[in-house]
Amino acid sequence: MNYIILPQSLILNHEGTTTTINKADGRYDKVLQKIKEGKLDEIIPLLSVADSLSKRGFQIVDGVVHVDGDALPESLSTRVLDFFNNNLPFEPLLKFWAKLKTNPSFNSRQMLYKFLEHNGHPITTEGNFIAYRAVRNDFLDKHTGKIDNSVGNVVAIDRNKVDDNPNNTCSHGLHVATLSYAQSFASGDDKLLDVEVDPSDVVAVPTDYNGTKMRVCKFKVVAESQGLIDKPLVTSSYHIPYDPDCDDGEYDDEDDTSGVCPSCGQEDQWDRFCSNCGEEL
Repeated sequence: MNYIILPQSLILNHEGTTTTINKADGRYDKVLQKIKEGKLDEIIPLLSVADSLSKRGFQIVDGVVHVDGDALPESLSTRVLDFFNNNLPFEPLLKFWAKLKTNPSFNSRQMLYKFLEHNGHPITTEGNFIAYRAVRNDFLDKHTGKIDNSVGNVVAIDRNKVDDNPNNTCSHGLHVATLSYAQSFASGDDKLLDVEVDPSDVVAVPTDYNGTKMRVCKFKVVAESQGLIDKPLVTSSYHIPYDPDCDDGEYDDEDDTSGVCPSCGQEDQWDRFCSNCGEEL
């Protein structure tokens, strides 16, 4: 690899391909450091990121990830690169971005990024995200004691009944949170739940809790929480494919074999790619 260090950029040539990295590019400092250390071979993967992402619907402009010409916020850009580094499918992130753009609230879209900066909020295969919720031991909500939060239930209220003012910290709406906030809200024999939220259903993220809780108009209860989920991607519980062999139109998961990779036998798969060997399913 040949390179030229200029005052405002780096010019690198590898196997006949020339790449210019400007100072504003997020890769600049890392590439410059590799040059100084003489680790030129470790620069090659950094140069291939842009080409690899462009084949999957993303573009990198001055180090910032773009989709359809729109620059992604830092927290979502970080997730794109995290998916790339872990060889995960990008479709869930594209679905998340498409759903988020349909959220009518500008403030909600911006504050959701702050919420997702906290650990334990993986994206799901359908482009939703996981949050947490504290409820009573009988799965009823702690405020009214009337809302059934049993596993598998979809809980929803009219969006116009949810307070969309982020300056109102405690107000009307369905509340979900980070795990640490949900734990602090629980007491005695309360239960903690994993819930799946469509980004278009986020209504408000209160400003004075450092983005650790939010009000939404809909969520699905996924499971009783077993603790922080540290995976970047999990299978969606919202996506239930139609099975024509079921008379009542409901999906029978006993007939599903899509969760097993035919190449290596790894179970618990996502929509298209094996998490173990990378085989397209």
